Amino acid sequence: MKRKNARPSRTTDASGRKIDMALNQAAMDAVEAHKKAGEPLVVWQDGRTTLISPDDVPPAKSDRRTPRGRK
Repeated sequence: MKRKNARPSRTTDASGRKIDMALNQAAMDAVEAHKKAGEPLVVWQDGRTTLISPDDVPPAKSDRRTPRGRK
């Protein structure tokens, strides 16, 4: 019988991180596709759906592709 509160294995933790990274990348790709198409984004905000203009969406953190100190 397994314990209810058993810690996940390191393999599970690594798989979870990979899944999280893949989901984050997919979300960033979807935002970028909306921005390029000029379509608004639909987000959940303050308990309701809200449209955000593609011009009002800040760049994603991964959009900063230049290393620190270089332009």
